[in-house]
Amino acid sequence: MEILRDSYRIQINCYVDSSEWSQFLAVSEDLNLRILTLLDSHGVQLAVPVQQWVRGDNAHPEQDKDLPTETLQAFPDYASDEKADMKGSLDYPEKGRPNEESVIKT
Repeated sequence: MEILRDSYRIQINCYVDSSEWSQFLAVSEDLNLRILTLLDSHGVQLAVPVQQWVRGDNAHPEQDKDLPTETLQAFPDYASDEKADMKGSLDYPEKGRPNEESVIKT
């Protein structure tokens, strides 16, 4: 994860062990959709690129009183036992998705 001036950059590497291009695309699409589903289920919304012009003066200082006084942690700091419990908990492939044997070879 990288914290930039106006965004977070999160890179997720997934390696798909397949020499079949169609199978690679199917697994890649499934992974991307599952990541988006997980984010959505936790209330995370991805931002769209936006440009905003900000004036140099603070015309409305009363708006600053609504800002939080402490910074929230972007990702929870799980205890070691919680991390161990989560390891391997993602069922793959998802139920109802084609597995390796049922993929049509072209």
